[in-house]
Amino acid sequence: ARNPHRETFSVRARVGTAAARVYPTNWLGLDAVQHLIEPVAEYSFVPGVDQDDLPIFDAVDRIGRRSLFTYGVGTRWLGRFKPAEGSGEPGRVRELARVWAGQSVDVERRLPSVARDEIEDDSFSDIDIGAAVHPLETLSLSFASQFDHGARELTAARVGLFLEDPWSDPEESTRLAMRSRAGISYRFLTGNEVQEVDASLELKLARWLGLIFATRYDVVQSEFLDQHYGLRLLSRCDCWALELGLTDRTNPDELEAKVQLTLVGLGYGDPFDFAGLD
Repeated sequence: ARNPHRETFSVRARVGTAAARVYPTNWLGLDAVQHLIEPVAEYSFVPGVDQDDLPIFDAVDRIGRRSLFTYGVGTRWLGRFKPAEGSGEPGRVRELARVWAGQSVDVERRLPSVARDEIEDDSFSDIDIGAAVHPLETLSLSFASQFDHGARELTAARVGLFLEDPWSDPEESTRLAMRSRAGISYRFLTGNEVQEVDASLELKLARWLGLIFATRYDVVQSEFLDQHYGLRLLSRCDCWALELGLTDRTNPDELEAKVQLTLVGLGYGDPFDFAGLD
C-alpha cells in the first residue's frame, strides 16, 4: 500500500477502594493520625493487529497484543498537627509515610528472569516495592525496588534523600514559586550493570530568579554521564516561567542548549515589571 496505516484500540478498567481509621494522639505536635489501606486492580487489553506492512523506526511502530492484569496495595499515614494557640485555624494535615507493593501478569506472553538465566520464564513481572518517609515537611527519604519472585532477589533499587528550604515564606507559595531544594539518590541494577548516583540542586536567589544544577555519575565507569546547568526566571503575575539550560552529556558526547517557556495562565499587572521584587 502507498499509505500504510494501522487501526487499533485499547480497553482499560481500574477499580480501587480505601479503608481508613483515625487514631487520636498527643505526640510530636500531632493531635491525630489517619491510617489508610488502598488496594487497587487494573486490567488493560490491546488486540492483535497485523502490522507487517509498516516500517520500523522505533518501539512505537509495533503495538503488540496485550492482556495485562495489574494489582497492588498501598498504605499511608497522614498526620494532623495542632494549630497555633489562638489562631482559630484548623490543624495542618500532611503525609507522614507510605508503603506500597504491586505486580503485573501478562497472559499473552512469558517474561524471562532478569536476575538469573536458569529461572523458568513466566507471565509475572517483578514485584514493585517502595516506601517513603517524611519525618519533617522539608525532609523526605524514599526507597523503590523490584523483586524477582523466581530468583528471590532484588533486580533493581533506588534510595534517595531530599531536602527543602525550611525558611521559605508560605505567603509566596504560587503556582510557579521556587523553593530551594536538594536531592541525592543512588540506584543499581542486578549484575552490576548499573550503579548510578543522581544529584540535583535548585537555589532560589530571589522571588523571580533561581539556579538549577543536576548531574548523574556512573559508579561502575567512574565518570559523569551528564551535567545540567539552568537559570529560571518567573513573572510577577505568576503566569509564565522562562528556563535557560545547558546540558553536557558524555554518551553521546554532546552539548545541548535548551530554552523553555511555561505558560500557566493570565494575571493582573505587567508581567515584565520586576520593580519592587527582592
